[in-house]
Amino acid sequence: MTTNKIELALIAYATARAACDAKTKEVRTSLESCARSQAEHLKMAYSMLRDKEIGGRYYEYHEGDVEAYLELEAACPHCLAAHRAIQERKTLRQELGKTKRRITRLANSLAKAVGSKT
Repeated sequence: MTTNKIELALIAYATARAACDAKTKEVRTSLESCARSQAEHLKMAYSMLRDKEIGGRYYEYHEGDVEAYLELEAACPHCLAAHRAIQERKTLRQELGKTKRRITRLANSLAKAVGSKT
């Protein structure tokens, strides 16, 4: 194992972490620009109810298209931008998780290699 792999993994982690933080800031900025308090449009878009008879869940205010609801019904470009940023952040967080697992694997391999030398 080379130090190069470890350095690359740490660089990938720092990059992924920064991307997640930037996306979180984008979500916050968009929601602060919303005219309604507490991002009410977004809460309504994500609001779900349970149907005890069927045992499923469904959206309370629309038929399942959150983006269309925010664009047409709520007509709030700020909450729509926040929703899109949230969706992008999900992918970024998955990449961050992969990077963390990669670092853990490298650290375990390094610990095992050092442990076998002593």
